[in-house]
Formats: sequence, C-alpha cells, structure tokens
Amino acid sequence: LLLHGLGADSTSWGYQIPALMGAKMRPISVDLPGFGKSIYYGRNWKIRIIAGETADLVRSITSSTCTVVGISMGGTIALQLCLDYPELVERLVLVSTFANLRSKGVHQWVYLISRFIRANLRGVNAQAEMVAHRIFPKPEQEFLRQALIPQILQADPKVYVSAMRALGLFDVTKRLHE
Repeated sequence: LLLHGLGADSTSWGYQIPALMGAKMRPISVDLPGFGKSIYYGRNWKIRIIAGETADLVRSITSSTCTVVGISMGGTIALQLCLDYPELVERLVLVSTFANLRSKGVHQWVYLISRFIRANLRGVNAQAEMVAHRIFPKPEQEFLRQALIPQILQADPKVYVSAMRALGLFDVTKRLHE
C-alpha cells in the first residue's frame, strides 16, 4: 500500500509501481481523502481518522497483512496505521517523514511557517510552486516540478490546510516503542 505526501496523489508513485510489479509485488496506490480525485466528507482532516479509513481500505482488499509505504504526510498516516492497527501491517517503510514535526533549524522553521501562512492566506495555488521547488530544486528536475504542481492544485484547499494543521500537531513519539 503506497501512501502519498501532502498535496500529491496516487500518481506520485508512478515511477515505483512498475519496479514493484517487476518484483512480483501487487502495489496499490490510493488518493488519500481530499487529495487527487478523492473527496473528504469529514469536518477536520485528522491523521488518526485517515489512518482508520486506510485500515478499512486494507481490510476490504486483503484478509492478510500488507507492506505499507508512506512518504512525508503518507508516512505519518502509515505510522499511525501501524500503531493503531498493527494486525494489518506486515512491514512499514517510512520515507522522508516524522513522528513529530519539530524543526531542526531556523531555515526549516521559516519554510514551514511561510508554507502554512501561504496556504491559509493566499491559498494552495500560492504555495504549489514554492513546494515543488523545495522538493525538486535542481534545474534538471523541472519536469518533476511541473508534474507536482498540478497534483497540489487539485487538492481540496480546505483539506490541504487542515492536513497541514494535523501534521503540525502530529506526535506519536511516546508510542514509538510499540
């Protein structure tokens, strides 16, 4: 099960899926609620709620365990899923994610705060390019930036801001021993 990052969607795993299939795996990439083509009907988007919905999805697909891979925001959901529903997770792969979002320096704090402010005051559109440049900074990655921006723009703006807030509050460090 492949879980995408904030603002992205299931297509962000496009380069990995053929390799995983070639390794005789059955990769499933989903649009998390409010992202891509998925709609979120809830009030406040919360990682624990999305992990519960993801658990329901896993149960509907298989009666056994699965490998869960999450990048960034998807990693927080994968981690919460593993903690709350360990019977569903055979392996957990966390990529560029965190157990709590605590900045390690002034530059990171400035980036996180400016990203949150842009999303809240100017909308998702205003920060899509900033995020794409942060993730893919090299000139030769222009095609990746151009692929990411439309993904970010199709996210539900209210969900995007709510997910940012949820990520800022996410903290499972006291449960990591589990």
